[in-house]
Amino acid sequence: MWKATLVKRMHAISKYLEQYAHVEATELQHIYRCALVIPYFNEPLTCIDHLKNLVDDVLLIAVVNNISQTDESEKAQNQALINELQKRPHTVVIDKSSQGCELPTPGGVGLARKIGCDTALSLYHQGLIESPWIHTSDADAIFPAEYTYISNDIPKGAVVYAFKHMSTGDTQHDVAMSRYEKALHAYADGLRLAGSPYAYISIGSCLALHAESYAAVRGFSAKRQAGEDFYILNNIRRIAEVTALEKPIIQLSPRLSTRVPFGTGQAVAKLIKDGPDAKATGFATIYPQEAFEALKIYLKENELNIDAPRSRWQNFDALKTLKWVKNWCPE
Repeated sequence: MWKATLVKRMHAISKYLEQYAHVEATELQHIYRCALVIPYFNEPLTCIDHLKNLVDDVLLIAVVNNISQTDESEKAQNQALINELQKRPHTVVIDKSSQGCELPTPGGVGLARKIGCDTALSLYHQGLIESPWIHTSDADAIFPAEYTYISNDIPKGAVVYAFKHMSTGDTQHDVAMSRYEKALHAYADGLRLAGSPYAYISIGSCLALHAESYAAVRGFSAKRQAGEDFYILNNIRRIAEVTALEKPIIQLSPRLSTRVPFGTGQAVAKLIKDGPDAKATGFATIYPQEAFEALKIYLKENELNIDAPRSRWQNFDALKTLKWVKNWCPE
């Protein structure tokens, strides 16, 4: 029985790899315990120092990327990083930066992350990666020693690691970052109070995706220049569990980045610009407790609870939940 189940699961992965994946040919000298995928774009060479806590049985799949229209100085920085990453042991560098190798326009982190994770999935399918958990993060993350070790008790869906943004030493910046981080946690806590299955924080730096679930939802969207983390977790939660861990904690940079159209960097920059007394908007919004209490009533009236069959949640996913909370709140 278990052999038949295993064959069925591996067939689903094979089907995804054959029909939907963006796999880069990769040769490994030996088998690794697990894989970590990081997309890189215009990163300082010092970002390699963030990898110092990774143990030797973790394969880093670095996707250094840009499009042909990218500024020449940013392309040059990517080339310098490729040269340095190629010196690092236990690393596969996927060059999506050099002339003729660039991502197709408009490019974006969604496609870069997909290429890396699809390649990791292929290596797992070949038996060259032992763990079915595909880890993915970003260049500004600093990993704890316990990172990549996931308990066998965790359901085969997705994992969101705990995180904390580091201090910059600049009071205005740190206050803005604290407000933003508080908003992320408040939203997840509110959904947990309401009994929603989407009570987790979608953040691309802190994900681990089980191979079976990743293949089942056809991986990351190649079309998204941002928000790819939110959408893949939403898709996985329709078929499996998303587990939010309390430990270990990944440290994240509080940098003000413009690498993606929206996200942490833009939200914090706006908070700094508007000042500490301005009303927060977008991802930095802290919704009133009453909104989640109302959501709890709505879910109960519609027979939607945390234990309801997943099929019942198909028409009220994470995106529709967010829209519901927003619409409930007065202007």
